[in-house]
Amino acid sequence: MHRDTIITFVVLTVLATGVWCGTAWGETLQPLPTDSRITMYAATSSTFISMYTQATRQMEVSMDLAAYTLSEAPSVSTMADHMFVWATTPDETDWGLFAPTGDTVTLVVHVVDSQKRLGKVVIKDFTSGAVIGQITASADHGSVQGNLTITWNSEYYQMTGVTPQGSNVFQVLSRRPPSDKVIPFTIGGGFKPCRPVTVACQHSQGCTGLAGSEGDPRSPDGTVAMTGGAVGISEGCALLDITNDASVENPYSPPSSLSVLSKKEVIKNTASTALGTLNVSDPADLQAVVNTIKSITDSQDLSPAVTNIQALPYSQGCAHWNAQIKGQATSVLYVPYMRVRRVSGWLTALLGGLVGVAPQQDWLSKLAATALNIFLQDVIKQQQTGLKPGQVSALGDVYLLISSEKFKKIDCLRNITENVTFQLVPNIAPPGNNKSGNGTVNIVQAWTTPSPPGANPSMFNLSFDVGGTAKADIPKGFKWTVFGKINVQGYEGSTVNFQTPVGSTVNINNTLKVLLQLKVYTKDQNGNGIPATVSLWQGTTQLSSQSTTSDGSGNYTCSFCQLQPGAYTLKGTAPPRGQVSQDVNVQIGILQEATLQFGPPKPPGP
Repeated sequence: MHRDTIITFVVLTVLATGVWCGTAWGETLQPLPTDSRITMYAATSSTFISMYTQATRQMEVSMDLAAYTLSEAPSVSTMADHMFVWATTPDETDWGLFAPTGDTVTLVVHVVDSQKRLGKVVIKDFTSGAVIGQITASADHGSVQGNLTITWNSEYYQMTGVTPQGSNVFQVLSRRPPSDKVIPFTIGGGFKPCRPVTVACQHSQGCTGLAGSEGDPRSPDGTVAMTGGAVGISEGCALLDITNDASVENPYSPPSSLSVLSKKEVIKNTASTALGTLNVSDPADLQAVVNTIKSITDSQDLSPAVTNIQALPYSQGCAHWNAQIKGQATSVLYVPYMRVRRVSGWLTALLGGLVGVAPQQDWLSKLAATALNIFLQDVIKQQQTGLKPGQVSALGDVYLLISSEKFKKIDCLRNITENVTFQLVPNIAPPGNNKSGNGTVNIVQAWTTPSPPGANPSMFNLSFDVGGTAKADIPKGFKWTVFGKINVQGYEGSTVNFQTPVGSTVNINNTLKVLLQLKVYTKDQNGNGIPATVSLWQGTTQLSSQSTTSDGSGNYTCSFCQLQPGAYTLKGTAPPRGQVSQDVNVQIGILQEATLQFGPPKPPGP
């Protein structure tokens, strides 16, 4: 990682206490595998800063050196196969990652040739091929020793030994110490998402046995993380009173507490951006992490996890949704590249530190880094991994919320009913206008597709009042038959077919041929029923007088029975509206109706 990004690193607690006080590990000349008569030492010297603690100190750090024969072409890709010197870092925890405080460092070179063939050592920037400089050999041509200033951003340098006659005697590909580079890796785990706030309804026993603490499942802040591939599971429940007063099925959406849940949603991603701050040695390591995160983000499915519920025609109840909510987490950690690059199986050994870690209220990356650094307090684990306590760092997390519909149903499902009015309608009113009677309503079949909930009950007994009216709450969405009969000998009842909702009174005809009824309505100037006194006259003789009464349907009526056919006059009085009159021609066997309509009330006299 470059010094400019030092401040982005999490400073870990240093668990080791050793202090390295020297300015160098000591210059050790190593023989070239291509020519053992030549020994070599190369290092970078500078003031370096720890990326963990920001402490600084002067150090001379050896470089990676790879020897090639004169007939070979040096290559970064083959360098590891030709390495004879590996750069090392201080053994202290604080100095697993470090970089120079400036843009340049001092390149220290010392070459000794027992055959005294050296004229100079030419140093090139391997990437650009530009000559950085050269160091001239001693007078006896037995050694080359000197310093050059190089830039830290240039990582690879080619050093070529040249004889006084201009012939090459050795070539070495060197790499400045990759002390600022890291190896990122991912771990899998989970978190315990909150369960949505429970929504209750009137007609249900509610939600019971739900897992998880109540809150916003799409907010991972403050949740409990767990390692080892465990996935936290919560359960949400929402209820909704529904009324589908329609002849077709209708969908009902779950309450917002559940409708906001997607099947798969990344609710936290601090890893993707943070990856840009990493300085890795091998781009493939970074790409592997990028691919892992991409596979998670690409797996998102933002379609609703909890879907609508279909309510049957003319039904009501409590819609009940249960959702299962899982928390899957992937975290990115990193370790110093130079500490592990020569340790086989370091990652497998390190991840053993995540076994049996207790869940905690923290981000998975921090939970894992803390657990692994504690794990590295064991000296054997340090040997197996090459790492010291405090050298595992948390970079970021990707939290994936996985929601699914566990079930949906409608509790307390029942019919919507219609309060239906049944009216016995005789052709001639019975004596005393008493139209009381009895009847039954029976179900035939449902007429909607699909059918409403089963009608309960499916048969109703009716008792008609003196006005011939009966009412019953009849389930909607069905075809029915109704039979009604006036409780007077000689009346014939009838059967009527109807379906609900009917929207109007169901009239049931009753027939009688021996009586005549004159039914008088009294209304105001607007057609509204009003009480009044009505008298029946034949010529100048008043035959009868009655007061109109309400029939319960907004009308005021009275009846005159057993009348002889002929001409009659109806006179009505409705103080303070005055009097009105109307001629009526009464015929035998006809039920006649007359209306006396009054004007507006008259003001009182002086």
